[in-house]
Amino acid sequence: MSRKHSDGSHNASDPSAAHSSAAQHAHRSGLWLVGGTLLALLAIVIIIVGIVKAVKPSSPATHNEASSTSSSSSIHLSDPALKPIVDEAALPAGKPYTEQGTGTFTVQPLHTKPNLESSMNATPGLGNPNSIGDAVSAAPLGSGAIPSTSVVEDAINASTYGGNDVFTWWVHSALGDPRGWTSGGKRSFHHFDKAGLQVLKKETTGVGAELYKNTIHFTLATPLTTRKLCGYTLPVETSCWSPQTRRVVINLARFVRGVATYPHDVAGYRYYLINHELGHALGFGHEVCTASGSPAPIMMQQSLTLRNHDIAVLEPNLSTTTDFAIENTCRPNPWPNPENVAASQRPERPLSETHSLLLHSHRDLFMLVV
Repeated sequence: MSRKHSDGSHNASDPSAAHSSAAQHAHRSGLWLVGGTLLALLAIVIIIVGIVKAVKPSSPATHNEASSTSSSSSIHLSDPALKPIVDEAALPAGKPYTEQGTGTFTVQPLHTKPNLESSMNATPGLGNPNSIGDAVSAAPLGSGAIPSTSVVEDAINASTYGGNDVFTWWVHSALGDPRGWTSGGKRSFHHFDKAGLQVLKKETTGVGAELYKNTIHFTLATPLTTRKLCGYTLPVETSCWSPQTRRVVINLARFVRGVATYPHDVAGYRYYLINHELGHALGFGHEVCTASGSPAPIMMQQSLTLRNHDIAVLEPNLSTTTDFAIENTCRPNPWPNPENVAASQRPERPLSETHSLLLHSHRDLFMLVV
């Protein structure tokens, strides 16, 4: 029988006291076991997350004109051979422009012809704007039907370039010009506004939904936003094709002021910006000047140079091609087909021959910059 001491404790021979003590010990042991198990599980989760982050592939590379180098290249920003190239590619003096917008974008209304200088003549785009029928009927012809939108970053002072409709006009006229990427009817471009694009997405045959996925968004962005979308490998203002967002990103600073390689020809340079980055979107990589004094290929990095000597510094792998001669210097040219030669007489070079790095989405790609 249990006896209670004057201090309130129980005699060790008391069965109920022994049972209580054992129960408390078991309870404490159970708590330690559960706690230890949870800590072990937490450690395992942390290790797994670390492994996943370590092996996770990088996102597709952005392709811009101010090329950075691939990992196989020996180019470094400290290379003294880069300095004259960077110096020549500096932004010319000129009109003011918005340095930084909001980083958000607005799809622009359909093109209405603004007042432009008489020298800026171009044929409007091929497909009728917002025409679902035009785009869908062109799709079975091959890879030719390409929907597009015109997009401008919010909070840009549009008065420095004549208004947002002016940007839309440049895009529209570049896409439809016979010297452009239409390539004698091989491709057609179909401009949509935001509402029209949503209708295309819901088109009943399903063709529209596929076209919607392939829409190219021609985007006018401030320099700081452009750097976020395109990278800033070389300290010069450039534009790019961003496959992740399907944006042809046009740098506002260049759109307003142009570049030294197009002296006194901002109009021609705007066409070059649009056509060069569109070329990347279509899968074409950089090219070299094949004959001195000839028009530069549209896929040459004309924002940076017109000389093969510089191309060999910027992108050494191009200097190994059969049509490369280091002494060649070309003339500026904003068009894929500057002579407007029929497609049957001037077929496009196969993608494999343009040394395109666009087909491989790895972090170490040479940034294809304009």
